[in-house]
Amino acid sequence: MVITRKLKYDTPRLVMGGVDIGVSQEVKLLGLTIDNRMTFKRHTANVCKKALNFYKQLSRAAKIHWGLNSEIIRIIYTAVVEPTIMYAASAWAPATERIGIRKELDCVQRGFVQKIIKGYKTVSLNSALLLAGLLPLDIRVREAASLYEIKKGYTRRVVGDREVEVPIPYKAAPHPAQWSPIIFEIVADEVALEEHLDAGLNIFTDGSKIEGKVGAALSIRHGNEEIGTRKLRLEDCCSVFQAELLALAEATQETIKRKHASCSVFCDSRSALEIVTNTSSLHTLAILVKNNIARIQSQGKTLNLYWIKAHIGLEGNERADELAKDAALKLKVKSKYDRCPVSFVKRAIRTDSIHEWNRRYQEAPQGSTTKIFFPDAAKAYPVLKNIKLNHKLVQMFTGHGGFSSYLHRFKCKESPSCVCDSDVEESALHIITECPVYSRYRNDIETELNIEIKRNTLSNILEEKINRDNFLEYCEVIINKPALPLLIAEGSTAGNTMHNTLTHTRPMLVGDHTKTNLQVPISGITPAYDIDRKINWFQFRFVCATPYIKGLRSSRPWTLKSIIQVTANPIKQQNNTPKRPQRDEPNDTRISRELLLYTEIRRPQSTKHHVVETRPRGRNYNLARTWLISLARG
Repeated sequence: MVITRKLKYDTPRLVMGGVDIGVSQEVKLLGLTIDNRMTFKRHTANVCKKALNFYKQLSRAAKIHWGLNSEIIRIIYTAVVEPTIMYAASAWAPATERIGIRKELDCVQRGFVQKIIKGYKTVSLNSALLLAGLLPLDIRVREAASLYEIKKGYTRRVVGDREVEVPIPYKAAPHPAQWSPIIFEIVADEVALEEHLDAGLNIFTDGSKIEGKVGAALSIRHGNEEIGTRKLRLEDCCSVFQAELLALAEATQETIKRKHASCSVFCDSRSALEIVTNTSSLHTLAILVKNNIARIQSQGKTLNLYWIKAHIGLEGNERADELAKDAALKLKVKSKYDRCPVSFVKRAIRTDSIHEWNRRYQEAPQGSTTKIFFPDAAKAYPVLKNIKLNHKLVQMFTGHGGFSSYLHRFKCKESPSCVCDSDVEESALHIITECPVYSRYRNDIETELNIEIKRNTLSNILEEKINRDNFLEYCEVIINKPALPLLIAEGSTAGNTMHNTLTHTRPMLVGDHTKTNLQVPISGITPAYDIDRKINWFQFRFVCATPYIKGLRSSRPWTLKSIIQVTANPIKQQNNTPKRPQRDEPNDTRISRELLLYTEIRRPQSTKHHVVETRPRGRNYNLARTWLISLARG
């Protein structure tokens, strides 16, 4: 294979034993497909094909209402799909700058993130990635490549003039035959501590990171009396784990210097003690501690290691913690240890990736509804981490769901208008912030949160932990509520009251679904009033013989009863108020400031009530969503 980007070049002719050796256009080396122009298109296509095969199997077992939940899908994606795609990322990462390769990666990632958030297939990739808390695949590939290059010392982009902490080579580590077993004991409380205090030397160690600065300290004691202290400062990029290991190394070094025959070292970092006792560990500081322990044993001294619980009032541990914080904040000396941990490098690379993802998210034209709730991708992650997403909340955050404006785009509804106003489109943002049908719920939540719900305040509400749960509960109630129907009267518009509309016109029940398109006359209207002479409910009749709605195929008369509630407080039945028959009284008697609707259908002379459900079922909308009945606006 000839690797070149020249348009014109001479192909070499190779002959071995009189046989011509052909020139290949690509070669596969350790799972990496390399083409002659170094575009890595073939390799990207191969890994994307593998990932799509995973998705085909996963999609069969992950549906919205059943199957694998979101967290399981996320684990499969991060543990299987991403490593498959990012294999040998340091070699082909520059290829992700190409738009074609980025589109291939986006196509693979789109299916998985939609399964994670349980969203519609029309949800944009940017919105789905934000809600799933994932980064685009091309950014993840460049992250892996940057980490590899920094570890190998090929670039100083993040670490600058600092040296990265890497495991020491095997040949530099002591031979396993020279290592003696190292163990540590656990001290549970102050009583146990008194039993394990050595009559000779006792050293308490601790490490601390406070206000971005790192320090370590020793409290050296003879019995219970402090005879010395040591303060150590580390570079700001170092971690608390490194500080704890450095304190252990200094404690063992102090034991070597002193003449005491035995010494006990008390440390509150179990992870530091475990890496010291691990025979296969190649950490730089852990090897230093092991070498010091070997020297102590060669001197004929005894060293005992103990783990103590932090911050339970143990005098020696509290003293060491105080010294470590003082070393971090006030010590003005050269750093005892300055190697940059890999965790710092990863955090710096991830910060750059998030900035790039945030820039791409804000500049993209897609996801306009999601940007109202989460205008900044960097700030959205800690918020979404504390939100338990479900398919209803995803519909609200994306605007892709059972809203008239969305359904009208796919010809599932004749009109995109809302029931409150024929000139206003029904969208997620409209019903949450503006629709007067849900103003009772909105007023209640605004009073509870002490903030007005508008489009420009939604992001602030979600960022505040105190208001977030109540607001999301309000949104779920609104999303789960059925779209209230609209009364259409033949030959007239909405009047000032429902009574005038029903008694002075001939109203019609109008089908909502394009396949039904029903118009059925209503007759026999009987209004009922409460004690304040406000319309309470109506009874009227219609006759229908349509084959489209299950349950209404017969021309036998049916009675439709509706409760039209117009008062702000629940209606109290008075002695002089005629009561409705118990059989006809619906269970839901909640009262609203708006004209809310509850419907119930039954056959005449029948004791069994058939309650109309409001969620869509089957190919057609359910009866309560298919038929438009309702309220007039003043």
